[in-house]
Amino acid sequence: DIFKNNLLSIILVILYRKIENNIIIPSKTILEVQKYIEQNLSEDLTLVNLAQKFFLSKSYLSHSFKEQTGYNIKKYIDICRIKQSENLLVTTDNSIKKICMLCGYNDVNNFIRQFKAKISLTPLAYRKKHRNNKTN
Repeated sequence: DIFKNNLLSIILVILYRKIENNIIIPSKTILEVQKYIEQNLSEDLTLVNLAQKFFLSKSYLSHSFKEQTGYNIKKYIDICRIKQSENLLVTTDNSIKKICMLCGYNDVNNFIRQFKAKISLTPLAYRKKHRNNKTN
């Protein structure tokens, strides 16, 4: 009986340590990088620029960001830009070109193409659909 209890205790300690080591707690730096991205979408956001700004190597930032967010930096920036553009399309009367620039896209045609690929609607169609839904 003592042997079983000791064995059970050892197994529980090993499991606890294994679980504890696999829990990813986002580092303050990665949270700051995410916040910076979200607040500076109109800027030229690249891995190189972000690594320089936060005094990190490109490989460390890339690896840590992916490990802690589940996204590589480019994908995360793209998601944030699309979300921001969706919000601006519904909540403002800004032109598509203005929204494009505010969200960090340098080319309106490229913005429309990327938006449609991700949302399955053009920005103008998205605006019309979601504004109609708000009034109904």
